[in-house]
Amino acid sequence: MTNEELLYQRVLEISREMGVEIKFKDESKFMKALSIPLLVINRKFMTHFTTAIGKSVYYPTREWLSSDYVRAAKILSHELIHVHDSKMLGSMRFSLSYLLPQILSLAAFFALSGNLWWLICLVFALPVPSYERTLSESRGYAVTRLVTRWLTGKNPSDEWLIGNFVGPNYYFMWPFRDDIIRLIEEQEKHLMKIERPSFKLLVQIQSACISYNEERK
Repeated sequence: MTNEELLYQRVLEISREMGVEIKFKDESKFMKALSIPLLVINRKFMTHFTTAIGKSVYYPTREWLSSDYVRAAKILSHELIHVHDSKMLGSMRFSLSYLLPQILSLAAFFALSGNLWWLICLVFALPVPSYERTLSESRGYAVTRLVTRWLTGKNPSDEWLIGNFVGPNYYFMWPFRDDIIRLIEEQEKHLMKIERPSFKLLVQIQSACISYNEERK
């Protein structure tokens, strides 16, 4: 087993302790169905993005995972903070808040009752900024930033981080570019406070990164 695969296996073991199940989008009927509306805004949803729903983490394919175990470990670490937050908030509350405000567009179906005023809810289908999704992903990318720094001593590119928030990957969730790095840095500090429930998870991930670096020497 290579050091890279061993790193992934260590993060995978942390995920198993949390009850997480690893799945693959190309093997999931649910993901294939979910991708139909999402492909309109993100054509790479099935092939380049990993998604956490409840305690399931979906990589694109088995081959995608095994082609870069360090990348897979970083992404799994990112998704584990979402799993953690989902457990803390409750799965339904977390999911609904993540989908706000776009999920409110579904209320337009009440127009079928004859009251066409409900159609005004379609405005929420537009890329209206989503503070809750931004907050959730700022925590996820704070973990990505920490893990990248633990592994390489460097932060990922600010432009790459900002692009994920202002672009189509998350439906243009936060267009205010100047806020994004500040939000991520705030979440880094928040997540790593010893009194926070997230602290134990991040210490475990950091330990896996330290072991990886030591074994590479």
